[in-house]
Formats: sequence, structure tokens, C-alpha cells
Amino acid sequence: MEPAWRQQGRGRGRGGQEGQGERSRPQQKEKEKPGGAAAGVWGAGRGGRTVKTAPEPLRAVSVQSKFEEIRKSNQAAAQRLAESRVSSSSSDDDDDEVEGDVDRKDGKRGKILASTFTTYTDQTGGDDSGLLRTGQYVSDLFQSGALTCLICIASVKRTQAVWSCSSCFSLFHLPCIQKWARDSAFLVSSVTDDDFGQKQHPWPCPKCRAEYPPSATPNRYTCYCGKLQDPPADPWLVPHSCGSICQKELKPSCGHTCLLLCHPGPCPPCPKMVAVSCMCHKAKPLPRRCSNKAWSCQQQCNKLLPCKQHTCSQTCHTVCPPCPRSVGRSCPCGKTKSSLPCTEEVSLCGDTCDRRLSCGKHTCSMRCHRGSCETCRQEVEKECRCGKYRRLMPCHKEYLCDSKCPKTRSCQRHQCRRKCCPGNCPACDQSCGRTLGCRNHKCPSVCHQGSCYPCPETVDVTCTCASTVLVVPCGRERSTKPPRCKEPCRCPSSCHHLTREGHRCHPGPCPPCRQPCLLPLPRCRHTCPLPCHDLVLVKSQQVQLAGPWEQPTEPAFVKKALPCAPCQVPIPTPQVNTTLHYTGVETTSLSLSPLLEKLQWLRACFGEHEVSPVPCHRRGPFSCKRPCGRPLSCGNHDCSRECHVVTGGNKCEVCEEVCAKPRPPGCPHPCSLPCHPGDCPTCRQMIRQRCHCKISLLYVECTKLTLADKQTKVELGSCNNQCPKELNCGHRCKQVCHPGVCEEKCQQKVKLRCPCKRIKKEFPCSLSTQSDVQCDAACRDQQKKVSQLKEAEQRAAEEEEQKKLQEELEAFEKRQQRGGGRRSKKRGRREEVEDERGRARRWWRRCSALVLVPLGGALLSAAYYYLMTTT
Repeated sequence: MEPAWRQQGRGRGRGGQEGQGERSRPQQKEKEKPGGAAAGVWGAGRGGRTVKTAPEPLRAVSVQSKFEEIRKSNQAAAQRLAESRVSSSSSDDDDDEVEGDVDRKDGKRGKILASTFTTYTDQTGGDDSGLLRTGQYVSDLFQSGALTCLICIASVKRTQAVWSCSSCFSLFHLPCIQKWARDSAFLVSSVTDDDFGQKQHPWPCPKCRAEYPPSATPNRYTCYCGKLQDPPADPWLVPHSCGSICQKELKPSCGHTCLLLCHPGPCPPCPKMVAVSCMCHKAKPLPRRCSNKAWSCQQQCNKLLPCKQHTCSQTCHTVCPPCPRSVGRSCPCGKTKSSLPCTEEVSLCGDTCDRRLSCGKHTCSMRCHRGSCETCRQEVEKECRCGKYRRLMPCHKEYLCDSKCPKTRSCQRHQCRRKCCPGNCPACDQSCGRTLGCRNHKCPSVCHQGSCYPCPETVDVTCTCASTVLVVPCGRERSTKPPRCKEPCRCPSSCHHLTREGHRCHPGPCPPCRQPCLLPLPRCRHTCPLPCHDLVLVKSQQVQLAGPWEQPTEPAFVKKALPCAPCQVPIPTPQVNTTLHYTGVETTSLSLSPLLEKLQWLRACFGEHEVSPVPCHRRGPFSCKRPCGRPLSCGNHDCSRECHVVTGGNKCEVCEEVCAKPRPPGCPHPCSLPCHPGDCPTCRQMIRQRCHCKISLLYVECTKLTLADKQTKVELGSCNNQCPKELNCGHRCKQVCHPGVCEEKCQQKVKLRCPCKRIKKEFPCSLSTQSDVQCDAACRDQQKKVSQLKEAEQRAAEEEEQKKLQEELEAFEKRQQRGGGRRSKKRGRREEVEDERGRARRWWRRCSALVLVPLGGALLSAAYYYLMTTT
């Protein structure tokens, strides 16, 4: 089943050219009866124009065939789009979309929403204020992840079967809601039923908990309006919609049905216009929206009440109440109640009124009376409004003290100064008066906190000639550039020319004059060919500032009139010197005469370096500004002065350079004379150098050292003292100060001894390594006696040690024998003292055995050795 708006009448506007690739949207034209169907089939183009088929047969056939062709092409395009993008809710594709796809999708989404709400907005004249809630539901269907099944917590996709709650309009997967309904009924039955599974229990909506009977458990997938089962996924329709008109009964029921296409969410208020009278039916009927047709004329009702005696005194309303005098009434004080007809008045009871007075604290002391009670006049202690003072006053009067509030008002600038202020200070009533951001006007508003509003005034910004005007907000004129003007500049000339060069009106000073100067030059008949230089920017000569804190008193550049430049017009000059140094070749005037006849204005410089044209201001002799180049008297350098005339009193410069001639080989001193001709004199300076042994400083004349041969240089470098170097044997070198390494042939006498040190002999140091002294028989006898003496000392020491050990053993045995009996304290102390003394003696004997015995042996050996050597 195709939607009603798809069956016929789909077009693309005029000629089918305006809306290619877009689907047409329906415009339903209803009958006069509320809720009626469309009176005919209409087609809406892209621009919203309605086109009705022509009555002529030929035209009807052509239009119908054209519509059929367009319908088939649109169906084919929609089928291809549905196959490529059938995946549903945009959460599956949003991650892979580029910016252009998002823009196209937003455009298509807007067109689908517009087509869904077209029939409603046509009835309301474009007012979509009643579509806010419904539009939110429809918009959520297109947003990524906006719709989620609250049962399985998964996205609701375009191709999945869903069920919508009729109370909260939430979408759930059809299998999820079916399982939810079964599980809910089973859970309730298992908890409450004595006979499990015998009763039918309702199941609730997972979100709003609205209850549904078991028979309302969804068992098939339908569109939102319930007309189409298993609606296909159409990319040009709202997801899960059939595309036809909803036609649900509106709530509250008014006899009309919903005009939107099949949609999610609640139906919007009824947009129909109906003619209704006011609630009291006195005013003429007015056209009103059906969803808001109740209105009041704000006049008194004056309808007869049910008592048939009185009229209603309320303003225009819907229900008339019962007569207030027909119900149970009481006396004015309310103590006596009575039931009387509405035409009779209730009599006074005569008791004290006791109604609460206007002060709220005391009661009326008069007898029961009609009308309002009198003012309370009791004396009470009252507190002033600010709470600072208390005073006895009549109850109906308010006590206000004279103290003024010192708090600051809301403007945070002025004090309150109100008498007896309770703390809620009123807003400031003074004028603000602060300077606005424009810096030209003051704020006219009441004193306030925060920034002032911008200045409402405007200012005209004009060009220099005031022909073009630009209106800007006040204060912006200082930062706004003047408007561009197409009129010519009218400023007078500021130089000696009568008129300026033509240019447009501009802000600021005019550009410099570019016309030729043409003023007559002094001392000649020519005019100045340069651009006008009456006003030229020249850097001013400023005084040196003492530091960065000082500011310059004059501008960096000032406008000044510069004098005309010297005349550069070439003029003929026939006089030429006799000889010319032209290109380095000396020629005579006779050989240059043909050239000079052709170039009559050529003239040689002072130094005769070149021949060049002479401008008008240089008629006489001139300098070519090159160095003179003539050889000086030294014969080594040329004159470096600028090209000049050489006469008797004006000669070339005197050479002041130092002598730069090469020195003899080995001489490090420069020539002491200034630049001179010929050879340099002999160098007489002394050279200071170290001798060969690096100890003494020698002074040698430079000429002797540079002219000496190799042997003489060795002699000049010697200090003639003994060489201080040590040989490998440890003795000092015996040679005179010499260069190089010392000879290792030492002749110093050294003594060699036998192994026992008794025999000694002298040898030269160089032969000491090859000589050897052996011991004789006397040496061997002496060694034998010494060894026997050492053995005797060792035996004496061992015997002494054995004796000490024996004494210690005996002392220990004595202590063991005395340990059986009880010793007195004095005896114990005496034994301890004796032990200490015994230990001290033993220590001294040990020291004498270890020290004195070897020392005595050594002394004996030394005495024996001395005796043997002397004999």
C-alpha cells in the first residue's frame, strides 16, 4: 500500500526542472467538514506552488504521461538510495561522513521535516509553535544515538521493528517489548497469585509505567498511526512511518483529526479555525483556533442564578455557580448560623463581634455589626522599621524613626539615606552622569551598576572636501577612516607652481609635487630639470638625548626647500693641456687634435688622468677625484692625494710610511729608518736568548748571530760553565755548557765493598758495574763468630720464656689449692696485689729478653767490627 500523497500528482514544479532529485511534498486540501478527506489530488513543486491538472484532454494526457515518467524515475532513485543507505539511525554512518555528506543529509532531513509538517503549517499560516514537542520527537529520529531502546540499551535503527508507547511515546524494539510484557506478567503472577498463572495481570511501560492489559501486548510491527503493517524503510520519509496522514483523534476531543503525516510523538494541538462566541455567549462569534477556542469578553455575566432572584456578578465564565445567599448563612460575626431564603437578611446576634482586626493581633470589641470593623486603637510597644528603636504607639500606626540608612544602593555609588530603612534599599533614582565610551556625552540613564549602554548619537565623518559623508556611531569618528571621495582635490598649491597635478580628494596632506622645477639656475641661462623640491622631507638635526626618559623636542623629519642642483648641461671647452695621461699612455696634443676637434667639450683633469665631458657648473679646470698616482721622493710609493695641480708651491705629499723592505734572513727586527731609497743599514740590536743549559741569559748582537756559521752559533750560545745535567749514574756532567745529550762516560771515583762490608776498593763510575769485591778468610771467621753469638742469645731467650711459663703454672696451682676454703676479703685483696706485682715483674723480664738482649748483641757486633777494621 502506497501513501496517499504518492499515488498521484507528484511533480517537480514548472517543466520538471526546478526540483530534480527531490521528492514532492503533499498539500492536502480538506473539505469544510472537520476531519474530512482531501477534495482532490494536488502536487506541490519545490517552490511550494500548487499545480492542478488542466481540463483539456490533450493536455491532461501529456501531463499524466509526464507525471508517470517522473514517478518511475523517482521510485528508481529512491530504491537505489534505500539499498545504499538502508542502515537506519545515523549512528552507523556519522563516523564515516565527510562535511559535504553531512550538509546534504541536513538538507534532506529539513525537507523531510518540512513535508511532514506542511499540512499543519498550511492551516496555521506558518505558525509552528504547537509543533515544538512533536518536532523534537521527529528530529531525534535523525540524530546519531538520540533514540535508544531502554530495555536492551541499544540504538533504534531504521530497519528494525519497533513499538511506540501511547503515553510517553518512547520507542522500543518489538522483540524487547514483547519479552518485557511476558516477564512483567510472569513476575507479578509469581509474587501475588496463589494459583500461579491463573490470572491475567497488566504489564507496564518500561519508561512511564503506564499499564497495558495482556491483550494489548504488541504482536506485529505497524507504523505510528497503525494503518500500515511492516512499513518499508523509505529514505524520503520519517523512519518507521507510512507517509500517509495520521488522522488520529485529537486530545482533548474536538471532532477533528491529526493533519500531520504519520509521525512519532504526541499529535499537536488542533490547528483548525472555528467561529465561536465567548463563554457567556454575549459577544459575536470570532474566528479562533480550535485548540484554544474558549475566550472571555471580560464583561459581567449578569445571568440569572438558580434562585431566580439574583444575577451572577462574575466576569464572563463557563459554569454559573449557585446563589451565594441560598446556602447556609451566618450573622456578620459568624457565631450564629441560620437557613433562610436568599431574599431575607440574617439578623444580628447581639454578641461581641470578636472578628480579627486589620492589625492581625487584636479583635473587634463592638457588638455584632454589618460592614467592616473599626481601626485598632490599642496602645502597643512597636519596633521601628529598621529595628533600632521601640516605642508605645497606636496599633494601626506604623513607627518610623529618624535615622538615615548608611548602606550603598544597588548602583554601588550612592548611599540610601532613607529614614528608618529595613535593609531593602530602593533602587538609585539619581542620574548616572558618567562619561560614555564615545568620550563626548554622558550617560542619561538612572544611576546603575556596571557598564553604561553605548552612546545612541551618530556623527558624520566627511572627506576633506566635505562632498562625501559617512554616518558612524558617536565616538567611532576618531578611529574611522574618512570615506573615499571621487571628486578632484581642491587644496591650493604649496610650491611655486600655479596648479597641482590632478588627483582625487584624499585625507591628510597632498602628495609631493612631481612637476619639473624649471626655475632659472644662477650664473647660467639654463633651468632646473629636477622634480619640484620646494617641500622635501629632510631628517632634522636633533640634540643628543641624555637618556630614554627624555623626549625629542623636534620631529624626526621636517619639510624644507632645497636649493637647485648645479647645472649639468655639457658645454664646449676648446682649451686642452699640452700632454694627457689618457688611459696610462702619454700622448701629445698634435696626435689628439682630430679627436679634440670632434669632442670640443672634452677637458683633461688636473692630474691629466682622463678626458671627460664638462658640465656647465664646471667650466674651468676640474679634479677627476681619483688618486694622484705620481711617484714620491722615496721611490717606493705613489701620491695618494686627490687629483691636483702640481706647481712650485703645490707639490705631492711627503711619504710618511715606515720602511717595508725585506730584512736579512733570521733578523726579526724592522728597519729603524722611515721609508728611504737604497739598502737598509746593518741591524745593531741585541738578541736575548738562553744558553744551552737553559740557566743563563745571553745577549748577542743580531748581525753576529745572523752572519755566524754553525760552530760559531754553538759557541755564542754557551755560558762556559759546567753542565748542570745529571747522568744516568746520578753524577753531574763534567763538560762545559753544550747543546744536545750528555755523554754517558762518568770518571767519578766510587767505593765498592765485599758482601760483609769489611773490604772496600775504589773504581771509576763507568767501570763500577763490571767490577766485584769478594770476602776473604778473615771475613768468613768474623761471620762465624757473629752467628754463634746470635744462637746463644736465642737460647737465653727461650730459657727465660720457659721459666716464665713455669712460674705462671705454679701460681695457678696455688690458687686452685686455696679455692676450696673461704677466704677473707683482706686475704683476697692481698693475693690480688701479689698477682699484679707478679705480672709486672714478668712483663719487665719479657721486655728485657726481647729488647735488651738483641740490643746487647748488636753493640757487641759493632764493637767487634770496629776492632777488626782498625787492626
